[in-house]
Amino acid sequence: MADVCMQKEITVLIPVYNEAENLIPLYERICEEVEQLSNYTFEVLFVNDGSTDNSSEILAKISQMNGIKMRYISLKHNKGKTEAMKRGIRTIESDLIIMLDGDLQDDPTYFKDFLNEIEKPGVEFVVGNRTNKYAKNLAKKVSSAIANTTARILIGSPINDMNCGFKAMTTECAKSISLKSDYHRYLPLLASIEGYGVSQVNIEQKKRFSGESKYGKVGIGRFVNSLLDMLSIYFIYRFRKEPFRLFGRVGLITFALGSAILAYLTIGWFFGHYIYGRPLFFLGILLAILGTNILGMGLLAEVFVINNKDN
Repeated sequence: MADVCMQKEITVLIPVYNEAENLIPLYERICEEVEQLSNYTFEVLFVNDGSTDNSSEILAKISQMNGIKMRYISLKHNKGKTEAMKRGIRTIESDLIIMLDGDLQDDPTYFKDFLNEIEKPGVEFVVGNRTNKYAKNLAKKVSSAIANTTARILIGSPINDMNCGFKAMTTECAKSISLKSDYHRYLPLLASIEGYGVSQVNIEQKKRFSGESKYGKVGIGRFVNSLLDMLSIYFIYRFRKEPFRLFGRVGLITFALGSAILAYLTIGWFFGHYIYGRPLFFLGILLAILGTNILGMGLLAEVFVINNKDN
C-alpha cells in the first residue's frame, strides 16, 4: 500500500482536431505501454478542439472502454492547438504531464525514456528530438528550421527540435508558462526562460496512422509568424527583468536624433536661415518629445517590475 501511495500521477494530454480515425488506436497503444510502467498511475486527457468529424462520438465510446482512466474536454469551436493545451492544463492536478499529438506519429514506447529523463535532478521539461521527420509540407519544414535556428542564435537555446509535439513536464512548469496564440511551438524555450531545467531525448517519428495533419497553417504567413514570434520571445527573454535597458536605449537614440536636428537648425538660425515651418523643424521636435516619452515609459516599466519582485 505504501508503494501505491508513492506513485506519481501522470496525465497524458492530447489535443485533437478531426482525428476520429486515430483516437481508438492511440488510446489502445497508450494502454499497452503504461502497463509496463508500474511506478506511475496514468490518465489520458483528450481535448477535442471543435472537431467537425465524429471525434466526440469516438471519445465518448473510448470513455466506456476497459483501460486506464480517460476523460475528455470538448470545445464548441476550433480554437487552435495552443488554446486546446491551455484548456487541458487548467484541469490537470497530477504530478507530471506528457503531451503528444493525436496522429500516432508520437510513439508511446518512448514514455519510459521521457520519464527517466525528467526524473533526473534539475530537469523539469523534456522535449523529443526527432531523428527523422515525416512532414510532407515544405513550408512546415522550413518554418521549423527557422524557429530552431533563430532560437539558437538569439537566445542560445540548446534544443534541436523545439516544435516536436512529444513533450513531458512537471505540472508546475506547465501551469507557470503564459501561452498566447501559436506559442505551443515554443514551450521548451518558454520553460527555459522561466528558469526550468530543459532536456531532450532522441525519438523516431512514425508515419501517420491515418489521414493528414489538420493543425498548422502553411505558406508565407507561417514564415512571418515564426519570425515575429521568435523576436517577441527574444525581447521578453532579454528585457523583461530590466525593461529600462530597452526603452532607455530606444528613447536616448530618438531624443538624441531630435536634439541633433534642432541643434543643426538653431545654428542655421544664427546665420540667418529660416527655421519655422520647415519639415525638419517639426521632425526634430517630434523626435525629442517621442524620445522623452519612451524614456518615461521605460522608467515606469522598471518601477513596475521592481514592485512585482518585492511583492
